[in-house]
Amino acid sequence: MTLTREKAQEIIKSHTLAGSTLTDVANAYTVAKTRKSAIEYLTAKAAVTKRDRWLNAHKAALAGDDLRMAAYAAEGREATNAAWAAVRAAEASAEEPKAPAPKKPTKAKKPTASKPKANGMDALADDLLAMDEAAFTALFARVMQTRLDK
Repeated sequence: MTLTREKAQEIIKSHTLAGSTLTDVANAYTVAKTRKSAIEYLTAKAAVTKRDRWLNAHKAALAGDDLRMAAYAAEGREATNAAWAAVRAAEASAEEPKAPAPKKPTKAKKPTASKPKANGMDALADDLLAMDEAAFTALFARVMQTRLDK
């Protein structure tokens, strides 16, 4: 169901959590009896507001992220800091890379003699080696003069 802006504003005005702060709504979310009501209010608020805090709380509520919602519900500086530290720690532990599964041993292939790939530097070296001494000296003098002019 898509919620229109007008319908969302109507829900926000007439809801039991009307005028509540995000902390109050998050506290209502943590109580099992009022969880559905809190999600309904967060959905309406997220449809209307531009504040990232309400949008992120809405995403967390829909995802069932109880730890993050508890952090939103925390009151007081110390409790809030501790709750958000727990959220960051949970995220960090979830992002830790797992050890890759050991690879199966493969049969060794016969090494084949491959020719080195030609690149521009090899062609330049060949051209320089093909020059006589007078041409090489003239080229080197021109390169040095260009470097000094910069």
